[in-house]
Amino acid sequence: MGLFSRVRRLNGSAADAAAEVTPELEPTADDAAELDAAPAAPSTLTAAEPFDEPFEPATATVGGPLRPNAAALSGLRDALQQLYTMRPSRDAFADEAIKLMARGASVKAAALLSYDARGNRLHLLSHVGLEPDAVHVLSGDAMVSAWDIPLRSLRNRRINVIEAAHENPFVPRPLANISPRRLTIAAIPFFHANAPIGALVLFSPTARGFADGLLKTLSQALRVCAAALSELPMSAAAQARAVEEETPTAQPNLLRGLAALKSELARLTDALEEAERQRVNEATERVTAQSFLKAAQERAGALDQELGELRAAHARVPEIEEQVHSLSRRLAAAAEAADTAQTQVTSLQRALADHETRAAAQNGAVADLTTQRKSLEEQLQSALDTARAHGEEAAALHAQMADLAPRATQAGDLQTALAAAEAAKTETDAVMARLRQELLA
Repeated sequence: MGLFSRVRRLNGSAADAAAEVTPELEPTADDAAELDAAPAAPSTLTAAEPFDEPFEPATATVGGPLRPNAAALSGLRDALQQLYTMRPSRDAFADEAIKLMARGASVKAAALLSYDARGNRLHLLSHVGLEPDAVHVLSGDAMVSAWDIPLRSLRNRRINVIEAAHENPFVPRPLANISPRRLTIAAIPFFHANAPIGALVLFSPTARGFADGLLKTLSQALRVCAAALSELPMSAAAQARAVEEETPTAQPNLLRGLAALKSELARLTDALEEAERQRVNEATERVTAQSFLKAAQERAGALDQELGELRAAHARVPEIEEQVHSLSRRLAAAAEAADTAQTQVTSLQRALADHETRAAAQNGAVADLTTQRKSLEEQLQSALDTARAHGEEAAALHAQMADLAPRATQAGDLQTALAAAEAAKTETDAVMARLRQELLA
């Protein structure tokens, strides 16, 4: 196959773009020997419709690049291998191969080009999704004069990717019109025994439509196409067209008769070619049925696994229910304990309120007693002051009696005064005793 690499062309010019080059595929020694030795494996390609129906181009979304058909892409090489083992004609193989690759890559249009070493140019072998003007650009001499990116890709042995091709002035307008708003073009060359065979051109309606993994998968699948296009025979009609192209313009009468016979042979072989094409379509449908069967088997395996997981989960249901019941019982006990605690808290709150009420009343009584005590202390102090005053008056009276003792004539008056003083003292003592009792009480 040769070494494949990937070049992103941002300007699409004829000169090689200065872009990063990363290896895509490792070279193989002999792809033809590999294909001949490999047994015909059952295809895993899946498709939504038979291959003989018209190709439906992919449409892009605003959110990003198209998603390749994973199932079709994974079985693309096997499907091409199965088609190759049926040994159809070169044209029939090309028609079915381009449909398979276009579906696998989920592109809007695709073209398969074959390399003519004598003319050093590429010819359009088969296509899907192309308008007549785009077909004209990719056919014959137009490849050299108008757009040589596929040919340069084949010469340089590199995968060329043109991003935002709809805005690229070097891309011919018929090709840009395939998707005027968003378009990415990829040219993938393929080789057989190190000789150039052709190129696959893909048109994706996205700004960035080809991942490296997708290009690598397509390059691997193109190994089968390279061997098939190199070894499969051309159809009778194609051989006749090739001979007519090589015939000079001024033909002798003998050559003209030979051309008429070849034309008749081409007409007769068209029916054979159509029958062969129908046989290829039927075989492709069988491959599709096999792929559907394999997909169904894989889905059944996945369902069996999911069923096993569901059964295991169902086996754990009693244990989970027991855990739920245990948790429910514990929750009920916790709720009952919470209710009891709430009742106790309410009782304690009422007791605390009563205690606070009694404490407030006792504080009021203490304040009243304190006030009364202060009043009694003031009365006691006043009584004591009065008693001292009376004592001092009694002492003064005794002193006066001592002074008046010689005066006998005045003894009666003095005795009366003394009796009055003693009565006042007695009264004072009684008041003091009463005050002491009140204080003690």
